Amino acid sequence: MLTISWAHLSGLGIILLPCMITDLHNRTLPAVYMTICLIIAGLVNRFVLHMDTVQMLAGGILGAAFIGIAVVSRGEIGIGDGILITVLGVWCGFGTTLFMTLTALISAAAVGLAMLVIRKENAKKEYPLAPFFVIPWAALVIMRIAESAGGGV
Repeated sequence: MLTISWAHLSGLGIILLPCMITDLHNRTLPAVYMTICLIIAGLVNRFVLHMDTVQMLAGGILGAAFIGIAVVSRGEIGIGDGILITVLGVWCGFGTTLFMTLTALISAAAVGLAMLVIRKENAKKEYPLAPFFVIPWAALVIMRIAESAGGGV
C-alpha cells in the first residue's frame, strides 16, 4: 500500500493545481514555476522531511525518462509533462510517482477512447496530460483519509 504524508499530499496539490490550470488553458506547463518547485521539493525533502536520496533520485529519473521520450517522439509527449513527472518524482519518490504516472496515463487513454467511441473527437486529438494527475492525487488523499480514520484501504 502506498503511504504518503499529509505534507507530501499538500505539496502535490500546490504543484499540480497551477500546472493543471495552465495546461488546460494554454496547452503548456509553467517552466519557471516547475523549476522553482523542483528546487524546493529537493531541498525540503532532503533537509526537512528527510526523504531518502535514492527515492528522490529514482523518482527524478522516472521523469527524466519521460523527457527523453518527449525528445525522441518529437513532441508526442510534451517535455513539460516530463518535467512535471520529474518534479513529482523528486517530491514523492519513485513508487508514488510511478503510481501517479500510470494512473494519469491510463485515465487519459480511457478518456481518449471514450471520446472516440462516442465520436466526439478523432484519433489525432491531443489532450493535456497534467489534469489527469489530479485523479491519482485524489485517490491518494482518499487513501490517506481512510488510513487516518483507522479503516485502511
